[in-house]
Amino acid sequence: MGILLSIETTDALNNLNIELDENKFGQVITNLIGNALKFTPRGGLITLSVTHLEAEGRVRVSVTDTGVGIAPVHILLAMTRSSSL
Repeated sequence: MGILLSIETTDALNNLNIELDENKFGQVITNLIGNALKFTPRGGLITLSVTHLEAEGRVRVSVTDTGVGIAPVHILLAMTRSSSL
């Protein structure tokens, strides 16, 4: 048994145009999925969710997994640009 990848979106995303830097966006998604794959055990689940936050004029993209996670003391460090845990 491998790792299951689930992709969740809503109909609100149909026909929605988003301006973004394709290279940076691709790099972020690649890093998030790569980390999820690295730390999610066999039989685990990785979920990629895309949600339209219409009231804010934004789109939220998130990656969640059933891996071990980041220790609370390391969360802030992990969010800095040049860190690597």
